[in-house]
Amino acid sequence: MVPSLTGSEADKRRAKRHQVRVAGRYLLADRTEWDCQTVDMSPTGVLLRGLARPYHGQIVVVYLDGLGRIEGTVVRLKVDEFALRIQATDRKREQLAAWLEGLANGEGAPRRIDPAVLERAAEQAAERARMQAQAPPVAPTPSQPTVHPATGYRIYLDTILG
Repeated sequence: MVPSLTGSEADKRRAKRHQVRVAGRYLLADRTEWDCQTVDMSPTGVLLRGLARPYHGQIVVVYLDGLGRIEGTVVRLKVDEFALRIQATDRKREQLAAWLEGLANGEGAPRRIDPAVLERAAEQAAERARMQAQAPPVAPTPSQPTVHPATGYRIYLDTILG
């Protein structure tokens, strides 16, 4: 049995833990998939409750409802729970922190598109439209004929396909 955290041990945590209950599923190294539920979570770690028990140090992929995919390494095991140290980019950790704050404040999961990504997509679409407007129309070139193996007749695919 793992002892509970004392005040000094809890202070060593890198990020604030939120008591959130989110359903999801997790995938183990043997390619089995199991249902799970979060017990508590922070941008750097998550405590999950599930039936299948991974081994210490195993990499586990978790899909949480409303959040999506996270990946982590098992750092602590209990009878029906295990803790993961989340492996993520700084950007993903920021999104996770905002998502957790929203859940802690009673809001739903924020599902929004990053404005920078939206702006880049609009610029790329405008550039493609400019390129197509400037390019002269291209006449289709006839394809090389292929010979039908049974009859020996030449087949012009551009004539057949129109």
